[in-house]
Amino acid sequence: LIVGDWEPVDTVAAAEMIKTRLEFVKAFVYENGWSRDWPLAADGERRKLLKEVKLLLVSFEECKILSCGVRDWLMRFVIRHLAQYEVSECRLVETPQSICFLECGELSEVIDLLKLIKCERDDGADVVSRAVDSSLGRARVKEKIEFDDQFSSMLLDKRLLRGEISSFDDEGTIGFCGEDVYYAKTHPQGDDFITWLLDFPLIDESFEFPRSIRAYNLDIWVAVLRAIHFTCRDLGAKYAKKLNILGYDACLVDAINLCVCENERRNNVPEHEWNKYAYLLHKECEERGTKEPYCSLNTHMFLCAVKDVLEEASHPTFYFPDLGDCMKLIHGNKDVSDERVWKSMDLLRSVVANKVPLADSKILLVENSRISLLNDLIRLSVFDHRSYILNLLKRCLRDKLDGIVDMDTKAKVAAAGADLLSEKSQEKEKNSGSKKRKHGNKKRTSTSLSSLHDPKVKHEHPVNLEPDGTHLSLEDDVEESAVEPECTNETAKDMQTMPGQESLSKPLESALREGPARSNLALDMTLKALCNIKVLKEYLVHNRNQFPDNMEEQVPFALGNFFAAFASNQMKEEGLYSYLLGNVLASLEEAHLMSSNASELLVAILEFWPCWKIPEIQSVVTHLFTVEEYERMSCSKCRKKPNYPEQSSYGIVMAADSIRDLKSAFGKIKFEDILKVIRMEEKMLCDIKTGGCGKANFVHHIITTRPPIFTIVLEWEKDETEKEISETTNALEWEIDLSTLYEGLQANTKYRLVSMVGCGGEDGEHICMAFKKNRWVSFRHEALAKKAVGSWKSVVKFCGETKFRPEILFYQAVLGSSGENFDV
Repeated sequence: LIVGDWEPVDTVAAAEMIKTRLEFVKAFVYENGWSRDWPLAADGERRKLLKEVKLLLVSFEECKILSCGVRDWLMRFVIRHLAQYEVSECRLVETPQSICFLECGELSEVIDLLKLIKCERDDGADVVSRAVDSSLGRARVKEKIEFDDQFSSMLLDKRLLRGEISSFDDEGTIGFCGEDVYYAKTHPQGDDFITWLLDFPLIDESFEFPRSIRAYNLDIWVAVLRAIHFTCRDLGAKYAKKLNILGYDACLVDAINLCVCENERRNNVPEHEWNKYAYLLHKECEERGTKEPYCSLNTHMFLCAVKDVLEEASHPTFYFPDLGDCMKLIHGNKDVSDERVWKSMDLLRSVVANKVPLADSKILLVENSRISLLNDLIRLSVFDHRSYILNLLKRCLRDKLDGIVDMDTKAKVAAAGADLLSEKSQEKEKNSGSKKRKHGNKKRTSTSLSSLHDPKVKHEHPVNLEPDGTHLSLEDDVEESAVEPECTNETAKDMQTMPGQESLSKPLESALREGPARSNLALDMTLKALCNIKVLKEYLVHNRNQFPDNMEEQVPFALGNFFAAFASNQMKEEGLYSYLLGNVLASLEEAHLMSSNASELLVAILEFWPCWKIPEIQSVVTHLFTVEEYERMSCSKCRKKPNYPEQSSYGIVMAADSIRDLKSAFGKIKFEDILKVIRMEEKMLCDIKTGGCGKANFVHHIITTRPPIFTIVLEWEKDETEKEISETTNALEWEIDLSTLYEGLQANTKYRLVSMVGCGGEDGEHICMAFKKNRWVSFRHEALAKKAVGSWKSVVKFCGETKFRPEILFYQAVLGSSGENFDV
């Protein structure tokens, strides 16, 4: 297909050559199916159409979907075209050059059908393959492993010393050779070996071999197996459809044969004894129905074919639910003229013939996906232990070299020290007096801590001049610190009173007199969702005496008053919630932070959350919400592993449509697996500025300490249908395993959904939902009103019926799920 010129052939001249000079034509020399002996036509339009046919066929060949059905279908065009000139084929149908004999109309018809063939299939197989590549990319190595003849020593790959190692070694074969013979002709070149030696993980972990193959990457195994199951089921459906097409075509052939037999019979009988084609087909259907009262598949297909012929249908019918009704339709059309019957049969055969190559291409496309997934499964079944052994080997060599360097350094330092002592001893007698005086002056002018406590030197205390002219010395500081414990009892009594509690009463009275406070539904529901997080309330109650009394910034001050009242259970007082909510709203508007987006409001609240009185106590945001994350990348091309600084965040942001698409593609896939697959799409470039190659690689997300609260934000398009919202919420789960998303955590680090914020309905009203007393409840704009929803299945149903789109999901860590507890 690729090597040919695809130039249009002068069909008239070629047909004349076949008729008059057949032996000469048979002697044409063909190279890869193409001959330069055929006469060519100067037809630019045909040349353009032939080039387009070539591109389509080549693309099918590259995608491995060019079936024999497509080839046979094309050859029927050639045979039919040459029949017009009453010439033999001359084995043209065996060559792709025969397509160049077709005219513009036939080529356009060919192109129209070829464009219906798809080269790609959106079944999620590419996503699974990328996940497999990401998992196996960490285990690919370049170095070979060799052992000596006695299997007592491991030999380092000699290509490292020569700087010749560049490609990955995916075979993993182990060789045996004598040590002297292996390194006999190896001459070290360059410094690639030093780079290789220093490239190993900096985290010193205890060595252990990976788990068994059955347990290794079980989640990816399950995803691959599910994808294979899906393709096999789809493959069966495609084959069944093709069998229906072929069976229908066979029934049309039977109908045509009946008509041909009637034509032969008409040659021997008078015209008044002729039978109509429609009558014969009707009679054949009745006989088949009588012989088979329960109608086999072939009989059923024959009845459908005859019905389509008599009704002059433009497309075949492969199934008819009621065969009695089908027979009535056939009986009602038994007077159709022979010409119309014959024309209808030709049309249906042409339509069926066009469906065969399309069905074959679809089968090959599904089969390619199945083979690719099986190859991924084979790759997952093998693990290269060299990725573990090489790190041990590097550390061992590094330790050996470090020991040699340390011994050499110590020897040089000892020799230099001995020389220095000998020189000092010689100069000591000459310059002892002057050196003592210089040494004393240095001590008196030093401000270091060691000099202040030197007992040989007398120091004056540093002086601080107060406004009243008094001096504060170090002794004053000591006396003042000794008096402080006497005041602790009174301070403790004062701290038992909630800060801001007295200041809240007077503004509250005036606020109630002035009327209802201002509100914002997104802000209201976000604060309600935060107040329904159990671990947050426990932390606030435990540190309720640490709220600052007054602050200059309005937003932290308003938030401090709100959560101080929440921690002291004062929210149930009439009008207090609305008043505090109005203060937070006003402060956010004054700081230009107000928004109708719940996720943006959440970020503003966390960014301006007030600190405690005592700075040693971790703030609420740091202790509960912050995720300290490390991003690691191992370049699959140049093997560099840069260490990026720690990054802080409050959770992750996901697109709702991506979650919905993956759930639809894989069926019973867990929510955390969906999130993991989406995050695998994130790639990081190997930084060229630091000596990298610029290749995009998968990112590994690592955290060492799990946060008590994990936040997930969903981004919606705002125009989803009720079905799309229901499919998305059906993919969510109220319990997730965070160790699936982050490395560095113990297995089964469970988190449970405790509250969420979203908007729904035609007016986009914000709603808060929380899990309270073993059931889900919904909060609306009324201050303390709530409505029972029920179980998690009821929540999913509620979201679909009310078009409720969850935007913020608050997950709380399950204590004891990974052997870890939180110290409130």
